[in-house]
Formats: sequence, structure tokens, C-alpha cells
Amino acid sequence: SAVSVLFGDTSFYYIRDVQGMQIVRLNELYAENGQVGFLAFSRNDGGLIDAGQHPVKSLVNSST
Repeated sequence: SAVSVLFGDTSFYYIRDVQGMQIVRLNELYAENGQVGFLAFSRNDGGLIDAGQHPVKSLVNSST
């Protein structure tokens, strides 16, 4: 089964930043074109805090 839609009180969904964002400046890779590139990396997690209230429901469809 595939979940296609979530609806309800999304204020119970929390996002957790695991580490700070890392940004790397790439001078050499784009120097030939007179450009500067940036690469960003961030680790995040998220989840629904249910606590028995079931604030978010989902619409489940057939996956085929």
C-alpha cells in the first residue's frame, strides 16, 4: 500500500537538526568558467509526536 495524502493537525510534526549545516566552497572546480560553487550538507530528522491523539491521518492507496 502507498500513502498519497496526509491531513490533520501538522503542528504535532517536529523537525530535528542532528548537526549544523556544513558548507564547502568549491573554487577550483568552477574556476575555468569564472564561477564559484557551493556544496551544502545537513542531517535532519522528523517525526510525528502522536501521544495517543492521532492528530494526522493518511490516505492509503493500492501500490499497483
